[in-house]
Amino acid sequence: ALVGKKILCMHGGIGSVETIAEIASIPRPIAGFMRSEDPNARKVAELLWSDPTQGDGETGLAASPRAVGLLFGPDVVQRFCKRNKIDVVIRAHQVVKYGYEYFANGHLITVFSATNYVGRHGNAGAMLEIVEINSELHVTPKYILPREQRRASPASRPSPFNNAGERPGGGGAAAATMGNLSAAAAGAGVGAGPQDDVKLRADAAQRVDGAGARGRRGREERDARWRSIDDQKRPPSPMRISPADDDDR
Repeated sequence: ALVGKKILCMHGGIGSVETIAEIASIPRPIAGFMRSEDPNARKVAELLWSDPTQGDGETGLAASPRAVGLLFGPDVVQRFCKRNKIDVVIRAHQVVKYGYEYFANGHLITVFSATNYVGRHGNAGAMLEIVEINSELHVTPKYILPREQRRASPASRPSPFNNAGERPGGGGAAAATMGNLSAAAAGAGVGAGPQDDVKLRADAAQRVDGAGARGRRGREERDARWRSIDDQKRPPSPMRISPADDDDR
């Protein structure tokens, strides 16, 4: 998407594509691009899978370790912006620690909005606030620190007996749910006498206590990770991005 004739948004990166017109000329709908030798399919793969190089010191184009798409240097980004009369390319595709990362003197910004990606990266998620002042884009990242993401085991999933935040047997919705369960069991011909009811209540209480302990450990781990991220040096923010032509002066 081209925003305000100054910002090009995409998923991966520009790869070897040189103009926005090339992107617009790709026939739609797009299908089977990963299995095709068609030049348009190659462009689509590059737009979806390409990444910037590890730093501004690596220039040009190179094969990607992903085995699809390319790595592109800051010179490729600046040339693309200048040729297409835009100021910045905004892309996603890569997990970055703070949820955003500048490249090519700010002419490419990676934005990743999913916190703690797949429950193990511990990254922040970010969005960008962009305003134009005197022909310059002023970019202010806003990021959200991650919450602890635990893979719920059957024992740690919310108990049906704890809908009101109460221990089973403590009244409210929890007790009502237990009563409904006993009645349903009896109606189905399943033995659910007093002893069965007590056992169900005890099992449920044990699950709730276990989930509470895991929750406390999770919060402690989360807080430690938040402090770790917060103590690290953050990328510069906000940032002013001048038109690409100004970089040559």
